[in-house]
Amino acid sequence: MIRLSLLLLLAPLLGCAQPFSQISEDPISISEIKPGDPGVWRTVVSGREVQTFPLEVVGVIESFVGPGMPIILCRAVDEENTMTGPVSGMSGSPVYINGRLAGAYAYGFPWSKEKTLIGVTPIEWMNPLLGYPDRPYRETPFISNETTATTSLGLPASFEALPTSGSQESGPQALPVPLLTSGVSVDVLRVIQPWLDQRGLRLTAGGAGGVATSGEDLFTAGSPLAVILASGDLRIGGVGTITRREGDRLIAFGHPMLGSGSVELPIGGAEIVDVVSNYRISFKLSNIGEVAGTLWQDSTPGIQGELGRIPYMIPIQVASNVGIKKVVAGKLAEHRNFTPSMALTYAAQSLLTATEGPEDATIRGKISIAIEDEEEPLELTRRGIGFSGAVDILFSFADAVNMVLNGSQEFPRLENIDVSFETEPGEKRQILHSVRLETARVKAGGSVQLTIINRKRNGETATHTVEIPLPNAPAGSNFSVHIADASAIRSFDRIATYDPTRPFSELLTELRQLRDNGSIYIQLLRPMAGLRLEGRNLEELPPSVLRLYQSTLEQPGDQFLSESIAWETSIPVPGVFTGNSRINFQTEP
Repeated sequence: MIRLSLLLLLAPLLGCAQPFSQISEDPISISEIKPGDPGVWRTVVSGREVQTFPLEVVGVIESFVGPGMPIILCRAVDEENTMTGPVSGMSGSPVYINGRLAGAYAYGFPWSKEKTLIGVTPIEWMNPLLGYPDRPYRETPFISNETTATTSLGLPASFEALPTSGSQESGPQALPVPLLTSGVSVDVLRVIQPWLDQRGLRLTAGGAGGVATSGEDLFTAGSPLAVILASGDLRIGGVGTITRREGDRLIAFGHPMLGSGSVELPIGGAEIVDVVSNYRISFKLSNIGEVAGTLWQDSTPGIQGELGRIPYMIPIQVASNVGIKKVVAGKLAEHRNFTPSMALTYAAQSLLTATEGPEDATIRGKISIAIEDEEEPLELTRRGIGFSGAVDILFSFADAVNMVLNGSQEFPRLENIDVSFETEPGEKRQILHSVRLETARVKAGGSVQLTIINRKRNGETATHTVEIPLPNAPAGSNFSVHIADASAIRSFDRIATYDPTRPFSELLTELRQLRDNGSIYIQLLRPMAGLRLEGRNLEELPPSVLRLYQSTLEQPGDQFLSESIAWETSIPVPGVFTGNSRINFQTEP
């Protein structure tokens, strides 16, 4: 009898505070929980087996998440979890106190020393998520592409580069959701991280490899749950833990992912490879399975998903004649914030793994975005030189996807994203060196010859000539010749700027006007008031029309023009053209 009592006293230290048979899914309220109460939490730390770890209640922090929304503060009492500290990816692990379901392991103290304190989201705040209605993401109100995440999406940067003190670093924090990638190299992630940083995302290479994860036994309380952002040849997803399952519905994480309310993201099972210990915050390395359901709710107390119903995903294909010399294909989660970043990752992995370059090479990239209810896809071409040019192409394509999804009032459905890269050796670049008009006397109704001299990388020059026709105009009329590259023309025209208040049709019209940077663009301009309406320039308007618009407030995207384009043309060049110049002249009698 004495020996049995001793074993029961030692049970918490041996990793099993209570026998599994005594654990119940019946909820326990906060009012019933007292400091010193024993408990356990259940999670997977290797493979797929759910394990049990002991804890002890420290107390309750009132109004922690918001007014009247407390967390239960507990302490890990086993040696393994005391050493690792809070673990990213453990969010959602069900916590049982006095044998009943108390909530989800969700918060931790980074940089904690010698003991692991665990913040538990009470189950009474999470349970209502199970009854929330399914609201398609496409019907939710617009949210800016600047992420409003209250939880870090991805593991933090290297701890050496981060502060080690301050209220944000020392207080309890929602554990980051580790965004793990499979098929994406560390070097590629390092290159695209500045673009991802602007959107609050941090991807970690390693893990996330595809595994067969299907079956009812994989989606139980304590099992890992993956929110899948990309599948196929590359896999990207965030991993947490299931807190509770009721039929085909489940709740997890114990804190938000984005905090954006209704979402519609793919979810699936996962296999834990190992827990990686880290001074700042430890994390789980995981392999992600196939899509098995849909994440519907992303709220302060946690997330809610449904197994069985599969959400729409956007097909993507990326082809390159260097590096990965095959089509890299997959599907991307449909989401205003995530889709552009996932498309960027797919494209970057195909282009930047070239064994032949892209250093000292000329790259031509093309993106084709098929959009529902549009007869023609949006097609954009961009050229670059060397590594920096390759990055410029990648970021410009990601910006294009981002603009399509976030640059208007509507949320268009993308039917397909097709990207291709053609790389050839040699740096083919022409930089504007000089321009001149080949006559001193310019007459209206005639023409003038323009000579453009560009300089190549090797010092050689390339000469281009063009005959510019002049419209009939009174003597003394002022004209300008604008010689520019694609970026300068876009800036001059002020097209495809970020303006989420405009109609999508107007945005698409402007995006189709974006030029390829492999040409010289020449415009003949004349001072004449006009308007830019619905993505198009309306020039030489009657004064009465201009006065009408001047008497009303300017609409978003509408602009008053001081010059009109009397004539324009372009001259293709091998590779990339850069430069911007302007010649002013006046016609003579």
